[in-house]
Amino acid sequence: MKKSNLLIIGFIVAIVCLIFSCKRERGPKEEQHYGPYYFREYANYFYFKPGTYWIYENNRTGELDTCTLVSMRRDTITLFYEHPDWKRWYTMERIDYNINTKHRHGIVNYQTLGGCIDCPHIDTFRVIKRNGEMNVFVMPWNVYPQYTGYYPTMTIGSNTFNEIYRLDLLGDGGLPSWDDTKLLWGGQNGFAPFSSYYWAKDIGLIQIKYKKTLDTGLDSAYWNLKEYKILKF
Repeated sequence: MKKSNLLIIGFIVAIVCLIFSCKRERGPKEEQHYGPYYFREYANYFYFKPGTYWIYENNRTGELDTCTLVSMRRDTITLFYEHPDWKRWYTMERIDYNINTKHRHGIVNYQTLGGCIDCPHIDTFRVIKRNGEMNVFVMPWNVYPQYTGYYPTMTIGSNTFNEIYRLDLLGDGGLPSWDDTKLLWGGQNGFAPFSSYYWAKDIGLIQIKYKKTLDTGLDSAYWNLKEYKILKF
């Protein structure tokens, strides 16, 4: 065998050995464990038995909307993702429930989502999305201080509610299908530039405000909780 061929073979063997040597010297992957994240006191705002219902009144039209909880699922899951440099586990409690609403959507689904499991820096807060689109509840509630609020009490009609969280949305497509004359700001039917969702402890959603601007209550449309029946687990 020619000397040049021997040199080439020797070089290849050296490279292969170097590769496997590096693999052997590399330590175990970093293990990242997040959670478990449980609902804890937040469950008091949305965890109820099917058959629970809420009746809302619209301040623009006077129409009533009965929203009935038709299904409820609550469990704990662990998500896993493996990166070339690390392994990640994310354990959280999740909820998945459906509400039958008359005014627009039919069945509306609410479901918990956790942080981005494959993102370099994972978010440890969780959100409940409506129909997989809008974040209508966030845990912890003040993770976005500029878009949240807390009120010890709130009175709507003849009802007084306690420990209320407010969560604001931008570009909310949950508006009822009114004609534009019923929206003081005009614009697109079924859409509000801003909205605010108010949740009360042991009751659930008590009010939705649709607004032209986030900083003022002027030109607002409302759904106000008028009657309700809460079935607790």
